[in-house]
Amino acid sequence: MRDGALFFVEIELRDADGNLINDADRPVTVSVTGAGSLAAFGSGRPCTSERFDKDTHGTYDGRVLAVIRPDRVGLVEVTVSAEGVADVVVSAEVHERSAAPFLDSITPSNFTESIQA
Repeated sequence: MRDGALFFVEIELRDADGNLINDADRPVTVSVTGAGSLAAFGSGRPCTSERFDKDTHGTYDGRVLAVIRPDRVGLVEVTVSAEGVADVVVSAEVHERSAAPFLDSITPSNFTESIQA
């Protein structure tokens, strides 16, 4: 980790109308490739036996959060998948700036994606 450079991917289960699906929690898997790695993954569930260092975690009220660590300069791709929904892939470019990399651009806007159920 360089200078605490982390970024967060908010993942939400939403229906075709964009409504949050908070009554049908399910496991979500995150895969990180390229110039980054998964630092942590979890939900806000107050009592869980799920580990935060694994790539699969159950949603809580339809949400989970992935913490991504840029490891080097280059492209970071994050793939989010869950049963019954299409995979979502988002990417971010990490550039060198002084002694620490920074995120120059994030695709799609605000690096937040919803999984449509």
